[in-house]
Amino acid sequence: MPLSCKTVTLTEVIKFFVIDIDGMGIHNGFLRNLGTPASLERCGEWRFCELIEDEFMHLTIPDGTKTLIKDKKLGTTEGNSKSTILKYLKTLKTGNDISPLIVRSMLQGEREDSSFYIEDGAHRAIALKVYFESNPYKLVKAYIGK
Repeated sequence: MPLSCKTVTLTEVIKFFVIDIDGMGIHNGFLRNLGTPASLERCGEWRFCELIEDEFMHLTIPDGTKTLIKDKKLGTTEGNSKSTILKYLKTLKTGNDISPLIVRSMLQGEREDSSFYIEDGAHRAIALKVYFESNPYKLVKAYIGK
């Protein structure tokens, strides 16, 4: 069970995604993830929590492969994805935090050994996983939809 949870509204989660982190690319002009707000609306309840290590390592990456974050290797990424991950990794290595993840509970047919499915933040999650390979784990903040 995630630690230190507080209830948040769907509006807060969508504001975080659309405005705070520009998850749809509206501000930078590179439109992406246009269906994410509709996906987030499917969750009826939201909490902002800190994930313990086991929960974090069992996140499912949203790339269609059903890979858990613990099994993801930086070497399996390339191009823009790899450069984005390396940018986040650099931020972590300088002692700064990166934005929280947005995850949801698992649906029928998805991995039973997964803790949550990443709706937004796969690049951030991979950077965190790589960072934790050579640094102690610290609680990861996440919006969790159910």
